[in-house]
Amino acid sequence: MFSVQIALFFVVTLNAVLADELPFLDFGGFSWAENLVFDGLGGLFVSDAVLGEIWKIELCNATAYCGSVYISEGIKQAGGMSVTKSGDTLYAGVTMDDDSKAVIMSTAGAGTYDVLVGQLKHQPNGMAFDEARGILYVTDEGKGSEEGGTLLAINVATKEQTLIKDQIPWADGCWYDSETDLLYVGELLSMKIMVFKIDDISGLAVYMTEYEGLNSSGKISMLDDITVARRGSSADGSDTFLFGADWTGKKLKMFRVDGQDITTIDTPGVDLYEPTSVRWGSGPGFDPNSIYVTEGGGATKHQDKRRVFQVKLNL
Repeated sequence: MFSVQIALFFVVTLNAVLADELPFLDFGGFSWAENLVFDGLGGLFVSDAVLGEIWKIELCNATAYCGSVYISEGIKQAGGMSVTKSGDTLYAGVTMDDDSKAVIMSTAGAGTYDVLVGQLKHQPNGMAFDEARGILYVTDEGKGSEEGGTLLAINVATKEQTLIKDQIPWADGCWYDSETDLLYVGELLSMKIMVFKIDDISGLAVYMTEYEGLNSSGKISMLDDITVARRGSSADGSDTFLFGADWTGKKLKMFRVDGQDITTIDTPGVDLYEPTSVRWGSGPGFDPNSIYVTEGGGATKHQDKRRVFQVKLNL
């Protein structure tokens, strides 16, 4: 037992040292980087909504990151993404070249994918995966449609689709917390947060309530995407802290779901464009104590100033 504890101590210490020695990630060239996800194997995937591309970025040597287009054939817009815990399957919400909306899955590597479900009503821009139950959740903004923004559940094995909730005002960010079995959905314009609980019988998300989120700040802005920053102890998630990408305000926010304790996350040395997504670092080559952020706002393919970059935290 003692030898195992020593081994674990050295593994934890080594990981900490390696994280400290990693280069700082500031990777540009995107027009509208919309979402990011780590595969836990050393890959960071970034979707570009304007270019219709999904990139893969990795640590290519001890001092620099490199990246290239991972998927682009047949798609014109890429949005929300998720990945399995094993890292071998990537899911992404896309608009195909024929303007149909779909969720694709890539298992064989760069450039290859299959359509998991097609002919969706809208472009999926938020995505979260409850892998234990095999349910992929996707949000869309609705954009004036009769059903408004929606939250859709997709069974990845059977491809069955279940509408969890409609009339969500501009549903955008989506985050599933497996440790609490709560699903958080952000509203782009109101900046409020809807909370869903996974039902033990159906295995699907059930609407619980809506909280103030960033709406309580009283400022007119947009909340693009969310990630759990720190868990609270309440069963309804109201005292959980989230990271949010404040798109219009060009800031990163941390806030309690119930709308209290709002703070701005400093980004030393980085002047933000419009942030679109934020995720904790995961896997070899990335710092687990940093968050990684994508930027959007480039209106055409000719604009290439948007980035994915790292923010080291000291919370």
